[in-house]
Amino acid sequence: MFDIIRKSFKTMKKPVKEAEKIKGKKASLFLCKRYFPEQFGHADDADSHKESGLLRFLMPYNQNSKNRTMNSKFVQEILSSEAFLKDYQEFLPRLNFYLQEDKKKSSRNCLIC
Repeated sequence: MFDIIRKSFKTMKKPVKEAEKIKGKKASLFLCKRYFPEQFGHADDADSHKESGLLRFLMPYNQNSKNRTMNSKFVQEILSSEAFLKDYQEFLPRLNFYLQEDKKKSSRNCLIC
């Protein structure tokens, strides 16, 4: 389950990066604001220092995050977000497609080695 949630984050960030024309950290911040609006307050009121702190606090896999590795506490937090659940439900039917794409990339990379 954890790998699927991790894959969903990566997949959900891609259209955000393209639509908003932003890179990784800013895309993660965009998703944080979307999934945890109560933590961020109004986006206009948040300064960059506060945003960075909240991003490290909330998002998994970052070095200083309280959720550095996915655990049941993080899963509980993220699954309490209605916005995340909506995105996740849209992601799940396409999961097999994404896994097949990853498998193809991995095969190509292996052939190059």
